Amino acid sequence: MTVATPNKYISQLIYGRSGAGKTWYLRAAAEHVGWKRTLWIHTDRRINSFEPHIYTTQEPWGVMYMSKASLEDITKLLLPLNLAARKGEYKYDLVCLDGISETDLVNMAKIEDASGPKRDGRQMWGDQFDDNIRMNWSLTAGSRGDPQEGLGAHVLVTARVKEVADHIIEGETILRPSVRGQFGEIVDHYFDLVLYVESRS
Repeated sequence: MTVATPNKYISQLIYGRSGAGKTWYLRAAAEHVGWKRTLWIHTDRRINSFEPHIYTTQEPWGVMYMSKASLEDITKLLLPLNLAARKGEYKYDLVCLDGISETDLVNMAKIEDASGPKRDGRQMWGDQFDDNIRMNWSLTAGSRGDPQEGLGAHVLVTARVKEVADHIIEGETILRPSVRGQFGEIVDHYFDLVLYVESRS
């Protein structure tokens, strides 16, 4: 994954069901790049037994467990890296977010809690859309030819899977990354590669 120029970074979205191997895909990439040059943001609260040693036998310099992290929390975390990239300073070669579906759910819950019972639902979904745009731009801008606005790193993001109606074949469903609302329809447009993974065992 070593590159010569900061505008050639790749962003990938990997989605699939639990146990399909999404996290292990990220781990393989992190071990290839090296943990000293990897920032790993782990947000999935369903893995209560999360410990850094699950991912590496070395000291996990970049593994960060953020329980109940919202989209805004991730955006704020990435801000210093975005600002450093504007100066040509690149701390990491790989940034992993595992995963976006959990962060999306937590963010909407925080919006609902802050809004109160009388808040317009359309406005809440609008806020959710805007938060998704900001976070995903912070993650992937560099891989879309705008290195001064990105992280100066490759980006790997995981998502759970959801079934949605196929708009072409009536009565059929397709598998999509599990991100709610209008942004869920365009989330794959933010990544260079979108991969669906499943377990064959």
